[in-house]
Amino acid sequence: MISALLFGLVLGSQESVYRAAVGDLTDPSVRATAYGFFGGALGLGAMAAGYLYGLMVDLNASFWLGSLYVIATQAASLALPLYVVKTR
Repeated sequence: MISALLFGLVLGSQESVYRAAVGDLTDPSVRATAYGFFGGALGLGAMAAGYLYGLMVDLNASFWLGSLYVIATQAASLALPLYVVKTR
């Protein structure tokens, strides 16, 4: 129960920031397209993450493999905004 509440709190606070960033980083003429791509990428990413996590559970992956997965995904999620800010 507590984990579901924490998940909702984090998702609720991050989603508004994500959507605001899409609006800030795009021109008004392509903003709707950018929101569409963002939503699609978010959905595909969630699906891929669920598949990979389920695969790791089915294969009885070690704690270290799960930790490596978390670190890699967090590094990728930090690298993209830094790249966008740097090239802007």
